[in-house]
Amino acid sequence: GLPAGDIVDMVAYGAVGTNMSVQVIGTNTAAVKNCLYVLTASLTLTLPASPAVGDMVKVSNLSGTTTAVVERNGSNIQGLAEDLTIDSINAAITLVYADATRGWVFA
Repeated sequence: GLPAGDIVDMVAYGAVGTNMSVQVIGTNTAAVKNCLYVLTASLTLTLPASPAVGDMVKVSNLSGTTTAVVERNGSNIQGLAEDLTIDSINAAITLVYADATRGWVFA
């Protein structure tokens, strides 16, 4: 977890939803839909294998590194058959599954 005394700001644009869970992770993890993942180390977050339209995964990179990877797990990301590398410290992104062509898109 975060050290005592750290300040965390959360900004939401639009509805966050009541079914959004939060997981603070420091190792490679298989993501589940409708979850916010707070990254605390360099790792790979693997997106769900069989997403449905409207599924959401949020990622907040608080690891202090720029080497986090979001693995596509067979679905496109932004219409590309490529994994996503988070190359910015303190970046926060929301991915929503749109369809088989576009796959996971930034929301």
